[in-house]
Amino acid sequence: MLGQRTANILKHLFPVLKADTKRIITFSNEQDYISFRHHIYDKPGGPKSIELKEIGPRFELKLFKRSNRSWQKKEQREEEDEDRSNRKKINWEQEEPTGSETETSSEQNYPRQ
Repeated sequence: MLGQRTANILKHLFPVLKADTKRIITFSNEQDYISFRHHIYDKPGGPKSIELKEIGPRFELKLFKRSNRSWQKKEQREEEDEDRSNRKKINWEQEEPTGSETETSSEQNYPRQ
């Protein structure tokens, strides 16, 4: 059952086939082992004769656990969303110095041209 559900999820990761494609990706399930195969096919003698060639890679998956949980708990996600919305904007503008401080700082930082 676990392998069947997972194989179904994996199958839906791939887009719908185009009419002129020659590639076949197979996810098959047998006794909760998911087998992956990659083939191309050709029709050398017309539509009734099909030649299948495995081009790889090939692997087997054995799942031991499936979890419906997301990476974070729901309460943590809601708390982070609330923090983001309530955060005050940072005021990047500094208070302008008054009087002689302005002249001194501008002379030090920006030489006259």
